[in-house]
Amino acid sequence: MTYHTLYRKYRSQSFHELEGQSHIIQILSNAITLDRVCHAYIFSGPRGTGKTSTARIFAKSLNCRKGPSTTPCQTCDICQKITASQSIDIIELDAASHTGVDDIRALTEQVQFVCVESLYKVFIIDEVHMLSSQAFNALLKTLEEPPHKTVFILATTEPQKIPATIHSRCQHLHFQKLTLAELSRQLTHIASQEGIVISQDALHILAKRSGGGMRDAIMLLDQLVAFHGTTLTNQHVLEMTGGANTLQLIGLCEAILGGDAPKTIELLRHLFLEGTSVHQLVPDLIEMIRHLSYTSMGVPLQYDVEDSLLLQLKQWSTQISIPATLTLLKMLTLIENEFRWFPNNELLLEVRLLSWLQENPKTTPSSPPKKPLEEKPLEKKQPPLKQKAEDFQSQWHQFLAALKIKKMSLYSILDQCQIETVTQTTVHVKLKQNFKFFCDKLNEEASKELLTALLQEACGTALVIKANTPATDPTTQKTTPSSLSSQQEPPDLPKKINDIVALFEGYTV
Repeated sequence: MTYHTLYRKYRSQSFHELEGQSHIIQILSNAITLDRVCHAYIFSGPRGTGKTSTARIFAKSLNCRKGPSTTPCQTCDICQKITASQSIDIIELDAASHTGVDDIRALTEQVQFVCVESLYKVFIIDEVHMLSSQAFNALLKTLEEPPHKTVFILATTEPQKIPATIHSRCQHLHFQKLTLAELSRQLTHIASQEGIVISQDALHILAKRSGGGMRDAIMLLDQLVAFHGTTLTNQHVLEMTGGANTLQLIGLCEAILGGDAPKTIELLRHLFLEGTSVHQLVPDLIEMIRHLSYTSMGVPLQYDVEDSLLLQLKQWSTQISIPATLTLLKMLTLIENEFRWFPNNELLLEVRLLSWLQENPKTTPSSPPKKPLEEKPLEKKQPPLKQKAEDFQSQWHQFLAALKIKKMSLYSILDQCQIETVTQTTVHVKLKQNFKFFCDKLNEEASKELLTALLQEACGTALVIKANTPATDPTTQKTTPSSLSSQQEPPDLPKKINDIVALFEGYTV
């Protein structure tokens, strides 16, 4: 059985069999029951969510020999002709290939003729946003004053491209993406009717891969049956969709979050050799890191996950800082946008991950940072602790995230600074713009107290920030008014600007 006939066979026959879109079903059912059918509707929403199928069901419900009814009989000649797309009173037009004004004029001429065998004449225009401006103008008058017992249904994925004059004459119903539960229920029904043996986990993967569209989900199921027969496993689904299984994703995330660059590249190459698609791997990684960020912040997950993955997420959440998790999530989402501009997408993923690992070499510490203990007399004097600036980046990013919330002015000063050295008591930084005002701001008592408290919270120990001042920074020469006057001035530089520069002890370039 091909995809086309499979989709037609299980296309919903009535509103009660239509999976999802309960709000739209309620509106259209009430319109039929209360005899308040609108003369024109706009059905908008993502592809594969049932817009055209709902339009045909609506046409069948209006014209059934035993209706109008929300449950058409499916046995009368009208129902059977609409199911087979053979009814002379149900006119469908694909606006993607009939965009001109002449096509719409031909359609509006048919509006003037009365129904041949049905109660309502229904015009279904797919992808209506593709019509030209002249075609919309030709359609406008007909929509404004349609003949009796005539219904227009305009289906589109981009309602914002429909002119406002058309919108104002139609009732707009927006279709939503189907949930995983709704997709899984429909796929389970199809599998049971066709004798297909498939696990719920495999159906769950198919539902996720379909992107919320029932048409895509049925297409994927049909491709699986055509390739592997009627007995399907999780591995069959992953092989066809180009994804990785849960254990492989957990291993890859473990290497990335642990800062293990060699292991990360090794696992990536293994997945690519197995045929895993980078375009599917990145969304899977995004979903897992997204679950991790939710778990870390105590946000309920969007849907149920495997018990093994849930335990792993809880373990990671106690070891990974939230800023590091969000930084990784942001990096992965940006990669998806870069795919279209980079010819070798597998290399792009490796490069971006290596860059992130270099900036976050120790994302997963062996144990959480301990709180400082009460001071006790030391038997032996400890030597000064020196730490590489690279190893301090994770704590520093966490500190900046907290500082941005508490004090934006101080965050703006320290955001782009360079960490030079980190000792047991002091973080030496070099400001990007070494203005005396910035240094004075950092040295204020209130600023020192706030910065020390936030650093202690992020690093687990009391540290103070020391920034190079214009007087002590050997790389910066203090410019005085006298020295400024001795410099060669640009020929067109106004005198007032030099006065301002001299007042703030700056210099011109």
